[in-house]
Amino acid sequence: MDGTRVATLKVPGASLHYEVRGDGPLLLIIPGMPADAGLYTVLARRLAAGWTVVTYDPRGMSRSQLDGPATDQLVEVHADDAKRVLAAVGAGPAHVLTDSVSGLVGLQLAATEPAQVRTLVAFEPPVTELLPDRERWRAFFDDLHDTYRTQGLYPALHMFAEAAGLGGGEPPDPDPDPETTAAMARIDQNLDRWLGHVVRPSFLGWAPDIPRLRAGPTRVVVVVGAASAPPQVAWQASHALAEQLGVRPVTAPGDHDAVTRRPGEFAELLGWVLGGS
Repeated sequence: MDGTRVATLKVPGASLHYEVRGDGPLLLIIPGMPADAGLYTVLARRLAAGWTVVTYDPRGMSRSQLDGPATDQLVEVHADDAKRVLAAVGAGPAHVLTDSVSGLVGLQLAATEPAQVRTLVAFEPPVTELLPDRERWRAFFDDLHDTYRTQGLYPALHMFAEAAGLGGGEPPDPDPDPETTAAMARIDQNLDRWLGHVVRPSFLGWAPDIPRLRAGPTRVVVVVGAASAPPQVAWQASHALAEQLGVRPVTAPGDHDAVTRRPGEFAELLGWVLGGS
């Protein structure tokens, strides 16, 4: 598997599937759920020429199985998982790339384990608690869960996409990488757990510790897709986060799926942001 090292890490309440590629400074990619490490394979391969790239399946997603029944997920627990993955690799501190909802995990990791995170590159994190209409979003997550329980998966997915402004977007790759194809099939199996236990106020109602992040040593880079737009909640939240941190957002080619849909361009941008090749 092109020199990829695959391993399983036992953590409290789960077993985490993780993958290590390349050689060089450590770069941890935290997938945006309901995705898993497989969706970032093409990006990881491109980056492995200059970095030790670590990817993993978040707990409860795909190959990272929970020890017991699924419960509502917590950002703090997922950040602890990321810390443990870094400790298992043993080459920290790391640069960390997050995608969408995993941005909350990265922000928590940077705030609580600043010695382990050199740079946090957060692509479109939907930190709704930083928005002026945060209470509306809390109510929406409850309404979405009620729709999921009473009407099923697809009505809830439609409701989510419409509210988040994520309909449409770039067309899928007509000839995807085999790992991407396999990951997409796993994502379909993750949707129930994601809607039932991640898209909840317990997770998306989390608020970052802005004073701690501003005072800490970790450099936080907020990235927004050039094709994203103000009506989208991730666009709004990303700009709110950047403003509160006192930084200017960096623009990436593409929309909310830029990290995985445009891996070559995003790898170049990441190299520029991190100052390496």
